[in-house]
Amino acid sequence: MGGGTGGFTTASKAIIDVLRQRSRHYAFASPMIPSVVGATLEAFKMLDENRDLIDKLRNNAKSFRT
Repeated sequence: MGGGTGGFTTASKAIIDVLRQRSRHYAFASPMIPSVVGATLEAFKMLDENRDLIDKLRNNAKSFRT
């Protein structure tokens, strides 16, 4: 969700270990800044309150696939 401001990965311990060993970006990772977290929470709140946006996204994705 944060774009170039950081993020996180969830996976099994084995995959995380491989990523830590081989991922160059792991050494330069940074946490998400508060404004990005706030904007993300607000976006989720908007999607929760108005399903029209999700329906539009699904219809657009279906249209692009066909």
